[in-house]
Amino acid sequence: MWIKDCDIQSYRGLYGIILLLLVSYSSAEYIPSTIDAEKTFKDSSVNWDVRHKQSFYLESHQISETDVEMETVFGIEATVPSTPSALFTRGELSIHYPSSTRDDKFILQDLYWDTTVELPRILSSANYLSFRLGVQTFAWGNSVMYNPTDNLSPWYSVAPFDSRRMGLLAGKVAFVSDLHSLDFIYIPVFKPTELPPPGDRFFLYTPSAGPNPFYPQSGPPLVQYRYTGVLDPGKPEDDRSPDQVAIRYSGTLGGWDVVLSWFNGYENIPLFEAVPVKYVPENNVVDVNVRYVYAGEQVFGLELTRLFGKLGTHLETAYFNMKKTGHDVGIGDEDYAVAVLGAEYTFHDIIGQQDITVSLEYAKEFSEHSDSRIYINRVYKNAVLSRISHFVDYKLSGELRCAYDFQTDGLYMRLSYDYQYSDHVKLQAGVELFNGPDNSYFGQYNANDNLFVSASLLF
Repeated sequence: MWIKDCDIQSYRGLYGIILLLLVSYSSAEYIPSTIDAEKTFKDSSVNWDVRHKQSFYLESHQISETDVEMETVFGIEATVPSTPSALFTRGELSIHYPSSTRDDKFILQDLYWDTTVELPRILSSANYLSFRLGVQTFAWGNSVMYNPTDNLSPWYSVAPFDSRRMGLLAGKVAFVSDLHSLDFIYIPVFKPTELPPPGDRFFLYTPSAGPNPFYPQSGPPLVQYRYTGVLDPGKPEDDRSPDQVAIRYSGTLGGWDVVLSWFNGYENIPLFEAVPVKYVPENNVVDVNVRYVYAGEQVFGLELTRLFGKLGTHLETAYFNMKKTGHDVGIGDEDYAVAVLGAEYTFHDIIGQQDITVSLEYAKEFSEHSDSRIYINRVYKNAVLSRISHFVDYKLSGELRCAYDFQTDGLYMRLSYDYQYSDHVKLQAGVELFNGPDNSYFGQYNANDNLFVSASLLF
């Protein structure tokens, strides 16, 4: 049945492919567009990077039932350089078919103007001042699999284990002096993370049960909740201004790379509040809508990184000073702290010239209270996180990711291999596995084990 639906719906993808081919026909060779303090562009030509990715997911919802979902992603990057400034843009269009609860989505990740000004030298140190204005993304943190200090950029997270950052309007001023830098960031408009819609295989049903507001007129005092919709205000619900600010210092101290950060704004990953609609006696459930609540917060972050020979070590910790929301969100608006301690080591020439890199991290949350709710931004209460990268050659490489939380007994594993068929074609295949109690984050997706295959074209 899905094949028939695919034939009907894939015309949208066909139009996109035709457009892609027309654009890529005249595209120039792409040159990396990253701007740093000591590098400028040598010409003023426009550089394009056009991508097309087709993904197939075989999802196992029950032992005897499977479903197929396909996603087409068209991505484009463009840089208009002129020394010492540049205009950079990056975005992608995601199309889902044959049938999906997810809407098609265009994600603008970057569209900003960047310029760098050289300042007078101080004690032989080179000094620069960088200005960046427009839509941009931020990626903070030195940990491999979980970054508690990374709180600025929202995510396109309808597939939480394959999330992509979304850009947001911001201004950034950076002072750079050799091994030290100081960033000031202003974000005038709040933008939330986009989550999967109700009915999607990754929609989170939490809280799953609670008091029956219609008792004693209808039903028992405690009932199961059945989610039927979302009430999303799309903005923080308090009396503060929606703008946000952040400061980040990076430097070295006694052989350690040190990062100090401060963020004052809102949690872009929402807390869940169940809003009862009606009692359904034939099912003995209460139909509810979920209200997304975005809590105000101040986040104080610290990152330490150092190499001991070939062993890399890192620590990333953050304290969350939360503002009360006035909503029924459990402990979601209470203060807490998180620490991630990790190490990474590369074993060279294991078999021939093959390399294996092992990263191992331990994540721990520190909070005064606990409850049975699931918080998307607080998944790792007491967890071991690992990533093993296998580099065979320049064409073939693989990765195994694993996360196990001792507190909830939840487990997630993802194994994938990439094959660079040519300069313009890359193939990927892999498997995802979920396991845990129903009231745990990974346990919510026990029936969502899946195989995936994707093909990416780069022009």
